[in-house]
Amino acid sequence: MKKLCVLLAVLMLISCFAGCTPAENPDSNESTQSSGSDQQPESTGASSTDSQESTGTSSTDSQESTGSSDEDVTDDDIPEGVLAISGKGVNVRQLAVDYMLKMANLKWTAGTTIDYSGHSPSLVYEEGKTYVGMVYNNNQTGLEKFCSFLDSDNVNTSKDTDWSTSVGNSCSTSIRHAWQLISPSVNYVTCINMIPGYQDTGVVAVGDIDWSAYKGDDTNKVLKSHDRKVIMEAYAQAHAGDALVRFLPSGGHALMITKEPEVHRNSDGSVNIIKSCLYLTDQNSRIHNRREYPSSWEVDRRVSFSEAYQEGYLPVTCAELVSGVAPNATFELANEPTAEELAQGFLLCTVTSNYCMNVVKLEILSGEEVVATASAYPYARSLECYKLGEDAGLKDLAAGNYTLKLTAEVGIGSITLANVTFSK
Repeated sequence: MKKLCVLLAVLMLISCFAGCTPAENPDSNESTQSSGSDQQPESTGASSTDSQESTGTSSTDSQESTGSSDEDVTDDDIPEGVLAISGKGVNVRQLAVDYMLKMANLKWTAGTTIDYSGHSPSLVYEEGKTYVGMVYNNNQTGLEKFCSFLDSDNVNTSKDTDWSTSVGNSCSTSIRHAWQLISPSVNYVTCINMIPGYQDTGVVAVGDIDWSAYKGDDTNKVLKSHDRKVIMEAYAQAHAGDALVRFLPSGGHALMITKEPEVHRNSDGSVNIIKSCLYLTDQNSRIHNRREYPSSWEVDRRVSFSEAYQEGYLPVTCAELVSGVAPNATFELANEPTAEELAQGFLLCTVTSNYCMNVVKLEILSGEEVVATASAYPYARSLECYKLGEDAGLKDLAAGNYTLKLTAEVGIGSITLANVTFSK
């Protein structure tokens, strides 16, 4: 085994987003005055996913990173098998938000009808019709794999329409893919364990909320065990890239905060729960017509703190978003491919990373020309590469001289794992 992994802790400090306070509403009292914040408005009874149309505002207005200068790191400082992010100005919050918005704003056309009406009545993607935002289903795939099925006209060419195997994702798994770009620790499955401290999923609390009342059944137990002011202060401490989650006996839902919250306070310093708001993006199980094209996604939807509280949502995040620090990506290649092995048509290596890998790509070149390629989308920390060799037709290459190049991509970049010359 050739071990490429070098445990390096070159970390980068990223500036956290500051909360923004907009100009006051000329039709109301000043935001420093008490304005009914001690009264709970009546619930509308509407689901948090049934709200106003997206504003379409981009997340690119957020604060830039103040990471270290490129001059601080040289090639000699970066060991083999390490993808260093120091000095690159990587903004962890921006990476997570941008990925979420790319999934939400992807425009594509259904090449075949995808009918999930058995799971939700409106959840039908009709053949020949254009949609915006990835498909909602139970397969938990990311943007890269979904895009791999789109042709030059953005038509989805996949014939697999199964609820659990075709390309797509859900509310909580879309956020997981976005967080895993910058977090090696995030590893929850769905809303039921997208909870701080729950089975080492890498999710952490926002604010002073005590999550110990949650036993995998009902997050309302957590909400109701706190004074409302504690929950409101937690909302006020949230930032772009963090999330809201709830899990009830009837099911769960999660949304990402994709713009900085607006926080207004009363004269006594308490949060004004009506004026203060969150901007939320989510993947949900209902197709609506409130965007340019039909979509199961809401984008940058404005929700007041009061509405979020009434619907039972609690803020959560991951450690890397709290600190603004993402560790370097490290990779280990077991059973490094040899010229002799490749000549016989075998690729038996296994690649492992501390991050979930979005793409592992194999290229076979003859001189400068790429003659065969294959890609895998593991969204996992380990991949056995033998199928890549099969998909690229390694055994069927004509006689000649070749170079095999193996690369892996995580959220912070890509790295070459192997570059081997061989003959057939």
